[in-house]
Amino acid sequence: MRRYEQRISEAARTTAARWAAYARDGQVLDVGEEMRRFALDTIWRSLTGHPLDPGTERELAAVPAVVAALPGLPADGVAAQGAVAAELARIDALSSRAIAAARTAGAGPHGPGLLTGRPCGGRPGRRRGNGRGGPKRCR
Repeated sequence: MRRYEQRISEAARTTAARWAAYARDGQVLDVGEEMRRFALDTIWRSLTGHPLDPGTERELAAVPAVVAALPGLPADGVAAQGAVAAELARIDALSSRAIAAARTAGAGPHGPGLLTGRPCGGRPGRRRGNGRGGPKRCR
């Protein structure tokens, strides 16, 4: 958790500043939406090392649409995928752009994110055990 402490704190500060601006302007805020936004910002900072930008946040709006559609999807996998194909394509494109951007932009204000970190030995694909039989990324 210490690795993410600064990222979580910065996301919380960003949220608090946004809420202070709402209060100054007399705006009403949706607590559920604000908590979703805080969680996304925290996760994004952990993955990329950078704060969540408004464009990425808009693109990530496709995720709830896919999740909401899951219970009503046909049992047939091909038909189910077709029902949410556009949203899945948006999520896939966003993921690809995020990974590429994180790797070219380098470390964020609190160091590299999970997408920018190198496995052990600085070479792609090399990992060491985590003591429980699974892989572990080097620090």
